[in-house]
Amino acid sequence: MTREESHARRRVASVRRRSLVCWTAILGLVLTAIFLVAGADHLSVFAEETASPTRQEADAETCADCHQDQERLQELSQRWPRVYVDAAEYAAQAQHSTVACTTCHGGNPQSADPEEACIGIAYKNPSAPEVMAQTCGASNCHTDISARFATSLHSTMDGHKLALQDLLGDDVGLARYEESCNNCHTTCADCHMEEPGAHGLLYPRVASHRFQSLPSADNCWSCHGGTGDTFFGEPGSEDVHGPSMMAEAGMVCTDCHGEAEIHGDGTRYPFLVFSPGPHCEDCHTDSGHLVTVGNDLRIAPQYADTNPAHEIHDLEAVSCEGCHTEWYANCWNCHEGRTGKVTYDFQLAVNPLTDQIYPAAHSPAGGEDWGNVIPAEIGGGWAIKARHSWGEPHECTTCHANPAVFIQGVDREAPFVGYWTETRGDAQYVSQERAALLTIDVEALAAGVHAEQNCDDCHAVQDSTQCDDCHTTVVDKPADADWSRTPYMAVRGALDQAEARAHVAVEYGIELGAWETEWDDLRTRYLSIGNSFHSDPAAAQMEMTALAEEAQRRINSLNAQIVERENRTRQLTMALPFGIGLLGALIAGVVIIRPIRKSRKG
Repeated sequence: MTREESHARRRVASVRRRSLVCWTAILGLVLTAIFLVAGADHLSVFAEETASPTRQEADAETCADCHQDQERLQELSQRWPRVYVDAAEYAAQAQHSTVACTTCHGGNPQSADPEEACIGIAYKNPSAPEVMAQTCGASNCHTDISARFATSLHSTMDGHKLALQDLLGDDVGLARYEESCNNCHTTCADCHMEEPGAHGLLYPRVASHRFQSLPSADNCWSCHGGTGDTFFGEPGSEDVHGPSMMAEAGMVCTDCHGEAEIHGDGTRYPFLVFSPGPHCEDCHTDSGHLVTVGNDLRIAPQYADTNPAHEIHDLEAVSCEGCHTEWYANCWNCHEGRTGKVTYDFQLAVNPLTDQIYPAAHSPAGGEDWGNVIPAEIGGGWAIKARHSWGEPHECTTCHANPAVFIQGVDREAPFVGYWTETRGDAQYVSQERAALLTIDVEALAAGVHAEQNCDDCHAVQDSTQCDDCHTTVVDKPADADWSRTPYMAVRGALDQAEARAHVAVEYGIELGAWETEWDDLRTRYLSIGNSFHSDPAAAQMEMTALAEEAQRRINSLNAQIVERENRTRQLTMALPFGIGLLGALIAGVVIIRPIRKSRKG
């Protein structure tokens, strides 16, 4: 290797070393810049952490100068207990004792003057909806929960507002809502920092600022008074209107009502029934579903198909609440002053979402006078609503010997509120026809041959029980009557079929005036015969057998008319293509063939 080549190599190596040093320095600067930018927040937090005891102590000391000094507060205001914070109690609660006062309440901690420090600028209730985003919902606090809560029914009160607007009109309904229901907006503090006083009203634990992560049943009860009374027992009347079976087992509200229901799931629902919530079937039809009761995990009593009442009332027809709600808290006496109207009337209607028989509560939301509406003016409305006095099921006669259960008279004229669909799918009264079928004459039954029988002796196994299981002699069973359940099923089937076929008949233009009158008469006779069975089964069975034959003849007559119209329609349908083809041929002859012939002749 020559000297020149050796020098050249050394120069190249020197340049490479200088370049490496230069690029290393540049990379170091870049990394330093990234660290400074990305770590600014961390450094800021670190600086706050190192300085925070001093600053938080300064805030706390400034605020504490007043709010922990009873004598000074007493000089400033007679309402001093509402703003007094006990230093020892506050320090003992772990959740927020390390948070600076101004983090939640705002204000100016640098001033000792009440006007400049807090009055008019600090948040009296940091969990109020209008400031929640800046306080409870602030970054690194309860951001997700606050965002979801803003759309929850606890916050929006949409159920009350929309129901009032629906019932009273937009303007009057909204005014009624603003003057009454809107006073009950729920805040975080209502559940997590307040406790009921002597009269059930909620009072904040200001002295201790102690928060509870799980609301107590007393907090729920303070707002949901009627529901709380039915679940835990009516105060002062527990011997008559006692606690529910679930309360006696040690359960509380939050054992069923979970976080997503209370705080919301981020969707704004118009009414409670559309929001996520518990259902009886969640626990009582799933043996693998464990229920938390206190500190124990238990399997809830399971729904059994073999239970006679369950066999008769399947879940598709009657809700669990329809039988197991022992007593009811209505709004008659307190809100409408209807003397003689029992507060605890138990009444049923049809839930439009499930088509089940379901408890209904009277709502005072209506009438010209909120507090005193006389019966003749009806007033208010009805709402499908589950009270919580769940326990042993009612006797059969509670519903089947008492037409008032299905709402009667002038009260039946009040509207339903609380259920909105695109077609405004309100709840419905149990039809008078259905109520008549469901109601029996108890006195006639007691005087008849079935007086000693239990209801489920005949009704429990509806698909197989036959009258001749018991009536085995000709004396008991006239030979010319069908003694199975067949005639009853035949008439009911004919009534259902008639309704469906009537719609078809109308589509074909068949006049149904006289036919509908005959069927109304047949339906009335069916209900009458069905109820008379409990007092005179032999006569009823013979009459129902004859009625089943008559019903089938009428169905056959209507079907014959429908078939005739169907045949006519079919003939017309078959003739239509031929007619169109013929017309097309004529048009073709006139428009195409005839001109061609003329041209050839020419």
